[in-house]
Amino acid sequence: MGGKHSVLGNSTLNQSPTIENIQAAYKEGDTSRAQELIKISCGENNRLRLEKHQLLSVAAGNGDLEAVQYLLKEGRVDLPREPTDENPAVVAAYYGHEDVVKELLDSLPGTNWIGLRRLQELDVSDNRLTEVPACFLHCFKSLRSFNVSRNKLKVFPDPWACPLVASLIEFPGFLSECLEVLFLNDNQLEAVPQSVCCLKSLNELYLSHNPGIRELPPELGQLSNLWQLDIEELNIGNIPAEVRKEGPSAVLAFLRAHLRKAEKCKLLKMIIVGPPRQGKSALLEALQTGKVPQMMQNETSIRTTKWELEKPSGVKDKMDSVEFNVWVIGGPASMSTVNQCFFTDKALYVVIWNLALGEEAVANLQSWLLNIEARAPNAAVVVVGTHLDLIDSKFRTERIATLRAYVLSVCRSPSGTRATGYPDITCKHLHEVSCKTLEGFDGLRRLLFQVSCNIKDMSNAATSQKLVGRLIPKSYLLLQAAVLAERLRRDLEDEVQYLTDLQLEQIIEQNPDSDIKDYEDLQTD
Repeated sequence: MGGKHSVLGNSTLNQSPTIENIQAAYKEGDTSRAQELIKISCGENNRLRLEKHQLLSVAAGNGDLEAVQYLLKEGRVDLPREPTDENPAVVAAYYGHEDVVKELLDSLPGTNWIGLRRLQELDVSDNRLTEVPACFLHCFKSLRSFNVSRNKLKVFPDPWACPLVASLIEFPGFLSECLEVLFLNDNQLEAVPQSVCCLKSLNELYLSHNPGIRELPPELGQLSNLWQLDIEELNIGNIPAEVRKEGPSAVLAFLRAHLRKAEKCKLLKMIIVGPPRQGKSALLEALQTGKVPQMMQNETSIRTTKWELEKPSGVKDKMDSVEFNVWVIGGPASMSTVNQCFFTDKALYVVIWNLALGEEAVANLQSWLLNIEARAPNAAVVVVGTHLDLIDSKFRTERIATLRAYVLSVCRSPSGTRATGYPDITCKHLHEVSCKTLEGFDGLRRLLFQVSCNIKDMSNAATSQKLVGRLIPKSYLLLQAAVLAERLRRDLEDEVQYLTDLQLEQIIEQNPDSDIKDYEDLQTD
């Protein structure tokens, strides 16, 4: 609506001495005089019906319930059904006179105000409303945008309230299907109305500048269409500051994870690749044990194991350790095409090459790097040169610098920008070690830890949360335990270690509390 003068002032009403006198009486606080003038005006046969509607608007705007009742019953004034700015019910709602609104709506035959059923936008911002007239709200059958910002709302009326039990929410069901934008900002709310969590069509929700709001209900995370969540200037205690900085999508993801009883996960997949006989198995053994490898392992195509890397000294990070599911992928060149099938995103790639082979080994890195980028675009890659002890110590510094330059020339253009089709590898992603003397392994552990803790999930650009420390719903953790148990059973009974989609669904169904199917995210998480 426009300014208040559009209803009670001189701009929209067809002014007459009677109207002017009534307005003046209300302004002076002489309600009795205003009511007397209204009765006199209604009693004169020469008054137009249009003026009676004006009288009703003036009485409604001033919250004069007695005068409104008189005009409706004695004056036989009919309430218009279209929700224009001059409509007495709209005027009364604008000024927060809910008793008048109820009286006006009750005067209409039937239970619904037909005009309001088609209303799509309602703006009652910048008023002195302390609550929302419930009877008025229940008339909106097609409302898409509701702006009740910059008022003095503290609570919502009973029909909007949510009982303490979380299963039933008394909220106009029709609004959950149509309401897309809701402005509740700049009020005095002490909590987010729980019933808002039922508005499944909601796209935008504005809650800022409500000092009393200290928590967001986890159920907000269920609003899958919500992309804008304004919580500026709110002291939210149940959302970490780093999550808030990531934006609305991260906040909603955090709430959804909390709702699903999610737990922090420090597990990450590490894939060690490189040509045969470059020292992949020896490197992993040295990382795991901190000792020089005692014997060469047979070269196999794929080997899996686990490794927990404790936070190295001097590293500043909230995580105290990272757990790796390590895949060592090698074998003869004839298996390279098959091995690529095991390249996945959300993993740390460690590419191994033999420093002693020089430029020839650098050239052999190209196919591995191209395949990684093709299968897992933007994956984190660390390139590790082995056999450092075979480089003459007298010329080691210069030789390593030369070989590093060769590696970077493969991954980057002459201008220094990232080369097309290759992972984003810079000098800080290169490292050299010796499995014979263990030289360089402390630095490698530090590098692997730092890179791992900064890998982000790029599959969801909106949140881009870090993979290490991410929240995993409890249902997935239970599913992981069930799959591992099934793997152990098959290993003992010498069965094929392969699960079909149907078998996986059957394992999920064994947990009655699983919410994986409810969220339809089995393929995305």
